[in-house]
Amino acid sequence: MLTRPACRSVAYAETFKDRSVVAAYRHRPPHPPGTFDLLRQLIVDRPRSLLDAGTGLGDLARALAPNCDRVDAVDFSERMIEMARSLPGGDDPRIRWLCSPIEDADLIGPYSLITAADSLSWFDLNVVIPKFAELLTENGVLAVVDRSAQVGLREDDIIPRYSLNRDYERWDPVAALEKAGLFERLGQECSGPVPWTPTIEEYIERRHSQNGFSRDRMSRRRATDFDAALRARIAEQVKEGSVRMEEGRLLGEVAGSVVWGRPVPRLRATSERGILGPTRQ
Repeated sequence: MLTRPACRSVAYAETFKDRSVVAAYRHRPPHPPGTFDLLRQLIVDRPRSLLDAGTGLGDLARALAPNCDRVDAVDFSERMIEMARSLPGGDDPRIRWLCSPIEDADLIGPYSLITAADSLSWFDLNVVIPKFAELLTENGVLAVVDRSAQVGLREDDIIPRYSLNRDYERWDPVAALEKAGLFERLGQECSGPVPWTPTIEEYIERRHSQNGFSRDRMSRRRATDFDAALRARIAEQVKEGSVRMEEGRLLGEVAGSVVWGRPVPRLRATSERGILGPTRQ
């Protein structure tokens, strides 16, 4: 059995149902255009169907719907789904919005592409990987989508000081799946970087969209102190020149990464590699 680290427990995942987190989510950096171009190229089978697992605000589902026959966009946060439906493209008739944990969702395959953007590490991989393997078309793939954004801010001392996720550790679910023989990587491609220019307040709100900084769960004093620490650090680094601003906006960049491949059915993985033990990275 694959074991997620404690920092990816259901208890921490529940923060994505918080009203404040959903409100702040729109301040996350956008995926670079190259990410969408690559995902469109990965849809090669018929029907041109997409499963966007852990869709959030539906960034991928809404952008790719015009290139698909149908899209299932799944998220366990009702507030996320409600917000996604209200955004541009959210009313596309090709999209079926499903509010459900991906492990229990009423999925109608086959899918020629399954995407997981910033979400795979939150899933019970022991359940979803065999399910994904069954739901893909012959040439269909699972694409794990990531993005990284930076404005040059030194905040590694601030983030752990205020985060409510006291169990945080770096964990790569793709590496864990590969080690367990449950994922065959077929390719990887990076896109960008492209400019990302948030205001200071937008940058701070982006942090509050993360599971350790929900305003609904932080005390008012803790949230206020966290925001003040970020503003002070930004001011300090703008003054010294290591963070740049222009017309009230931070000059940063965002890069994208897509790893794609085939999920492996558990029976095959077990027969090839023996009984799978706990994996923690």
